[in-house]
This record gives sequence, structure tokens and C-alpha cells, in this order.
Amino acid sequence: MKNVAASKNPEEAKGGDTAELHAQIAKLQQELNAARAGTSGSSVAASENFATKPVLGYWKIRGLAAQIRYMFYYLNVDFENKMYEVGDAPDFDKSSWLNEKFTLGLEYPNLPYLIDGEAKLTETIAIMQYIAKKYSPALLGSSAAEVGRISMLWDKVATLKNKATMPCYMTGDVEAIIADCRPVLSSIVQAMGNDKWIAGSNLSWLDFYFGELLDLLNAITDGLFYAEFPTT
Repeated sequence: MKNVAASKNPEEAKGGDTAELHAQIAKLQQELNAARAGTSGSSVAASENFATKPVLGYWKIRGLAAQIRYMFYYLNVDFENKMYEVGDAPDFDKSSWLNEKFTLGLEYPNLPYLIDGEAKLTETIAIMQYIAKKYSPALLGSSAAEVGRISMLWDKVATLKNKATMPCYMTGDVEAIIADCRPVLSSIVQAMGNDKWIAGSNLSWLDFYFGELLDLLNAITDGLFYAEFPTT
């Protein structure tokens, strides 16, 4: 049988070499992420494509995307930080996003969104768990017990998030925010005990979310909660 490789012209051969190089880079990236996760290479899904460049879309604010950006930066993942701007008052034009909202192939079009090759996701937690699973599975939890504890504490962090942010959009009552958030934050701090991270001795995706929320509370309360709960 005629040698197929020998029939390629130089440009085709060059393209093949490039594809092979990309494949080798992707394999090395996979092994690196497996090492970061403290696992063997075989435990990382072979179907993951590390040659893609994720696109994160959100408003040009911190909001619900800052914690996602933190994860990308921490994991040294090259991503496109696509930010949509809102127009000036009084109209607050949102056409920069609305013009694209239903053109991206998202199942549930919303912000933030993540497009990574064939994967298209919306909602902050889904995106954070996707990033953890793909680039550093240990961030999901190192054991079944830790995975469960992270999920349990996420419910408490979500409650704290709602009590901190909803009044910002409605009343702006700082004293009410402090009063409503204090017992929830206190219970989380008590659950953490002397642990370095929210769910134990290991860093998890929830720490990025919790850290951003603590920074928000610090700004709202002018440092009050950091003074009350210095271990956070």
C-alpha cells in the first residue's frame, strides 16, 4: 500500500506537525493538572481538551464573576475575560449583552457564562465546579466526606451572600446587613474552627467564593466583621 504520509505536500506535513505539537502540549497540561490535584494521570478524564481557551462572559464588575476569575488566575489558566458594559443613566443600556444573549448557543442564556470548546455553561457555581473538575479536581474535595462538607457549607455561604447583597439593591441599610449577616457568618466561623480553609485543611472551589464574599462584607461594614472574626 502506498505510504499516505509520503504523499503529503510540505504544507500538509507542516500542519500535521503542528497538530501533533498541540496534542503533546495538551497531554503535558493534563499531566500537570493531575499532579496539582495529587492524582495519577489516569484519574483525569482523557476526554478533557486542554488546548481550548475558555471565554468567561460577565458585566464589567466583580459581581458573580470575580470568584471565577480568581480560580483561573490561581490555576494559571489562560482565558478570555469578556466584559459587557452598561450604558450611562438614566437608560442603563444593556444592549452590549442583550444583542448577544441568544446567539451564543447557551442552554440557559445568562451572565456569567463560560464557553470552553464544546462546553457551554451558565451560573457561577456550575462554572466554578467545571473549572475545578477540569483543571484541579482536588478543589472539588479530596474525599467523599469533604465533597459533602463543601456542599453543606455552600448552602450557608449562599445564605450569607443573599443577606449581604439583596439589601444593597433595595434599601442600602448597612445596619440591617450587619444584623442579618452576623449570626450566619458566626456559624460558618464556628464550623471552620481552626481550619485554614472553609471546609477543612484543603483549599476548595468554595474558598474562592467565600473569599470574595468576605471582601464584600469588609467593604460594606468598614472592616467590622474582620475585627469581630479575625480568623476569617
